[in-house]
Amino acid sequence: NSPNTPLFEKGTLLYGLDIAKEAIVSSGRVILVEGYTDVISLQQAGIKEAVCSMGTALTESQARRLARYAREVVLAYDADAAGEASTLRGIGILLDAGLEVRVALLPEGEDPDSLVRGRGTAALHATIAEATDFQEFLLSMIPVRFDLSSLKGKGDALKLVRSLWERIKNPLLRREWAQKLSVLLGLPEEEVWKVLKGRISWEETGEEEERFGAEEVVLKFLLMGKLPREKLARLAPEEFSVEYRPIVKLWLERCVDGEAGPEPHVLASELDPELQARLSRILLWDITFSDEARALEEAWQKFHVLPKLEQRIKSLREELTQAEKRGERESLEKLQREYVELCRSRARVLKGEYEKQG
Repeated sequence: NSPNTPLFEKGTLLYGLDIAKEAIVSSGRVILVEGYTDVISLQQAGIKEAVCSMGTALTESQARRLARYAREVVLAYDADAAGEASTLRGIGILLDAGLEVRVALLPEGEDPDSLVRGRGTAALHATIAEATDFQEFLLSMIPVRFDLSSLKGKGDALKLVRSLWERIKNPLLRREWAQKLSVLLGLPEEEVWKVLKGRISWEETGEEEERFGAEEVVLKFLLMGKLPREKLARLAPEEFSVEYRPIVKLWLERCVDGEAGPEPHVLASELDPELQARLSRILLWDITFSDEARALEEAWQKFHVLPKLEQRIKSLREELTQAEKRGERESLEKLQREYVELCRSRARVLKGEYEKQG
């Protein structure tokens, strides 16, 4: 790691380019690796287009230099966390330089040099030949890197993809990628498209979290398939606001054996565009809890139990008035006891002090 000088600027130079240039121009591709020993191993294995960036990381200047000689770059960085990070960063820089990008998937823990020494040149040739398109690389990496069962994981995945998606010039490739992400993430395609184009801000979505009420929490648990069976059996679409009711109604109709509801993207396919957009906004809510079970129970009590208590208390007031008018002392005492107990139950729910109920 020699320092830069007026005659030696690492950020503009590529190790091995002088001997690889002819092969690169002939094939139209360059194999970009991390280290000098990797370049040497590839050259000795007969892969003559191998170079590596000098300095600690690939620079825009180096990418532009590669674009003078090649139309395609195969990234063959080390198969470890640092190599993955370098690959993600390199993809963006190379796309900005107008290059096509593929990724060679080395066995875990290997680098090109160790692969040749441990498994032979044939293994290295096969790995380079089977290099995948960078979009497919990302799609295969996302389920490993992110928890796609959570909205935060989906959001983080989309933010990562968006940083690279913006650099794709071909509109057909953009649309194809949005379609594949929609399937992978279980989100409506149009909403994925909007996020990638920057029409939905994840920061704005996060700010909405403070405004979520019990209804939204129950709805979120329902659509994510996390509402317990005993609660699901008691739920009715009419309990929800008009804006959510059609979505809940369809979800419950498609529910199998009172347990497994449809995946969000399947549900979206049966909704009209307006309801699809509404469903997408719900799915993008980033609601997380340190104690999911307690959070659900609190929301359930306020959303499902409390309205029923309020309704019964209201009807009891009328029954008490009628019993008093008729002079029915025994009935009046019974109704009064029920009224007092229901009022206590309501107070406990409002304070979050309750026994778990269905």
